[in-house]
Amino acid sequence: MVNEWIYCFLIRVYPLSPYPALHCGGILCGIGIHPQILLTILATGVVIVNPSFEYLILVMHQKLVINTTGKGKTCTCRTQNVMMTSLSLLMIFNIAGFGFFGRLCAKPDEILSRPELAWLAAKGGEVFSLRGCGRSGKFRVW
Repeated sequence: MVNEWIYCFLIRVYPLSPYPALHCGGILCGIGIHPQILLTILATGVVIVNPSFEYLILVMHQKLVINTTGKGKTCTCRTQNVMMTSLSLLMIFNIAGFGFFGRLCAKPDEILSRPELAWLAAKGGEVFSLRGCGRSGKFRVW
């Protein structure tokens, strides 16, 4: 339910390929909320469901390997707690990274003026990215 509210009502996000940018067209976009707050809400929606699924995978794995032979076939309760705590911390760092590194795109009009993205300009909202638009990334296609 949280994901549906975030992605369908509060923040409707459209990726702007090939640019490293996202168009935000939900209720919260375009009313003056800082982009780092919007990206933090976006990351929270992505991350909040992950630990519960990881826990289910861990428990199912333990149930599958319980009858196998060999050392280390099952995890202790303490090991499971350490794994889930470390996963949760990594997810919290992911949310903090989105909020910290998120910036308004420097040239949103240039991006939205492209013919394939012109339909987003009429919707309003904001364009933001995790790196400056127009700057090349570290990976290159040769």
